[in-house]
Amino acid sequence: MLRNRTPIFTRFRVVQLVNNYDMSETDTSRLRLSMVRILSSIDVAWTLSFACGTATASTTTRTTRLVAKLIHRDSVLHPRYNPNDTITCRAERAIRSSKVRLTYLLQQNLKGTTYSNSGIPNDRDVIWDPVVADEGHIFLANFSIGKPPVVQLAMIDTGSSLLWVQCIPCTNCLHPSTPIFDPSKSLTYANLSCKIFCKNLIDCECDQFDHVIFHMSYVDRTNINGTMATEQLVFETFDEGVVAVPNITFGCAHVIQTRYREGRSTGLMGLGTEFISLARQLGNRFSYCLGNISDPTYNYNHLVLGDGADLQGYSTPFETIDDHYYVTLEGISIAEKELQIDRRVFARTSDGGGVIIDSGSTFTFLAHDAFTLLANEVTNLMDGIVNRIKGNNIHPSDLCYNGVVTRDLVGFPVVSFHFVGGADLVLDPASLFYQRRKNTFCMAIWSDSILSSNYMISPTTVIGVMAQQNYNIAYDLEQKLIYFQRIDCELMTD
Repeated sequence: MLRNRTPIFTRFRVVQLVNNYDMSETDTSRLRLSMVRILSSIDVAWTLSFACGTATASTTTRTTRLVAKLIHRDSVLHPRYNPNDTITCRAERAIRSSKVRLTYLLQQNLKGTTYSNSGIPNDRDVIWDPVVADEGHIFLANFSIGKPPVVQLAMIDTGSSLLWVQCIPCTNCLHPSTPIFDPSKSLTYANLSCKIFCKNLIDCECDQFDHVIFHMSYVDRTNINGTMATEQLVFETFDEGVVAVPNITFGCAHVIQTRYREGRSTGLMGLGTEFISLARQLGNRFSYCLGNISDPTYNYNHLVLGDGADLQGYSTPFETIDDHYYVTLEGISIAEKELQIDRRVFARTSDGGGVIIDSGSTFTFLAHDAFTLLANEVTNLMDGIVNRIKGNNIHPSDLCYNGVVTRDLVGFPVVSFHFVGGADLVLDPASLFYQRRKNTFCMAIWSDSILSSNYMISPTTVIGVMAQQNYNIAYDLEQKLIYFQRIDCELMTD
C-alpha cells in the first residue's frame, strides 16, 4: 500500500549577497566574523522574507531570474559534440563517467573533504573528482564573466562549492572552446586582499602580493592553483535579456598540473553549501530543470540561481556532508507495488553510505539489497515483453534486453522513489532504461556493489541525472529542503 502524501508547510528566507568595501575596517571586521559563523556572505547580507503555501503549490514573487543554459555533453551545443557518435559510443561514455563519479563518491565517503574555515579549499591532499578530463560531470553552464564579458562554459557540480575559471596568465591551461578570461582586461576584476578577508580566519593562505590563494587537488592527480577574486558575472534571463551581478567571489586559476589536454570546459561552478559557493552568494537557493538528455537537440535544460529559482512541488529535507546533498529515501515502488526494502540500507552511518542527489552521474546506483529487489521485480515484469540478454554485460547484475526503449516499453510501469516528507521522484521508461546499442537497452540503475566491494563502507545510493529527467529540482539552502516538480522544462521558459 502506497503512503498518503502529506503537504509540507514551509517558510523560507532569501539572502541576497553583495560585497561592500566602503565600510570602516572595524565594522568590516565585526561583520565578516559574523558572516563566517552563519555561513553567509563575505561582506554584507540582507534578508528578504516570503510566505509559502503548501509544498504542492508554493509560490514566490516573480523576479528577474538569473539563468544559465545547461549543455549536456551529448548536445549539439556542446563543444565536443561529434555528429558521428553512435548510440554505443554515447552509452559507453555515460557508463565510464558514471563509474568514475561513483569511485569519487566512495573515496570521499572514506576520507571526506577538507575545507578551511574561510570556505576556501587549500588542502593539497583533498580528494576531488577528475574534473579536468570532463569525466564525472555531465552539464556545462553557459554564463559570462568580467567587463567586457567573456563567455564561460563551466561544469556544474552539486558536490563542491567553489566557482573557478581558467585565467590568464595560465601555466599548462587546458584548451577550452571559448577564450580564457584575462582579468587584466576587465574593468570590474579585484583580487581578494588578505588584510581584509583573512583578518579573522584561520588557514587563509596568501601570496607575496597579499592576495588570497587557493589550491584544489583531484583524484586523477590534477592540481589547480590560483587567486581568489571578485568579479562581475553576467547571466541570461528567460525574456532574452541579460543581468550583470557585481562582486561575485570566485577562484581565478593560473596553474593547472594535469596529464589531460582535452578538456573543453573553462572551469567549474560549485553549487554546494559552503558560504563561498555561488548558490550562497546569490540568495541561498537554486534550481535546475532537466529534460530528455538522450535528445541531442533538446534546448531547454537550464539552471536558475537566486530569488527566481522555483520552489515548487513536494519537498524533502536534506543534509550536507562533504559538500554533497544527502536525502532520506523511505522506499521504492514499481507498478504501485511497494518493495519490501529494509530502510536501514539507505541510512547514513559512521562508515559512510546514505543517499546522495547528484549532478555528476548519469546513472543511479542503489544499495545492493534494494537493487536486488527492484531488479527481480523488473525481470518479472519484462517476462513475455522482451528477451533478456545475458553475458557480456558491465556487471553480473546488469539488466539488458533486446529491443528499443521508445518502441517496446510503451506503457511499462513507472518506478517511484519515496522520500521523507512526501516527495516522490517518478521514473518512466526513458528514465529507467537507456539504449546501449541500436537494438539493446539496459536498466539505468546499477547495484553499488559494482564498485563498493572495493571499499569498506556502508551501502551507498546515488541518484543520477537520468532519474531526474523531466523534473525541476530546487534547493532551498536556508530551510534545507529539496523540491521535486515534474514538468516539461520548456514550459518554465515562458
